[in-house]
Amino acid sequence: MSSITADELRDEVGLHWNWLEEKPDPGVVVSERMEFVYANAPARALVSPERFGKHCSGFLPGVDRT
Repeated sequence: MSSITADELRDEVGLHWNWLEEKPDPGVVVSERMEFVYANAPARALVSPERFGKHCSGFLPGVDRT
């Protein structure tokens, strides 16, 4: 069984969600487990890169923790 690195995961997610780069408004994608996985350029200006892979309830106000 091969393991995927964080950089490989970021690349794969980026390929899937890169159409958000065309949007002028900030946009983020979270996983089913509410982990921050992608942000377009306007959103990256607002969220630090260390947040990739972290649970979004710690930095996005109003996130439902259930």
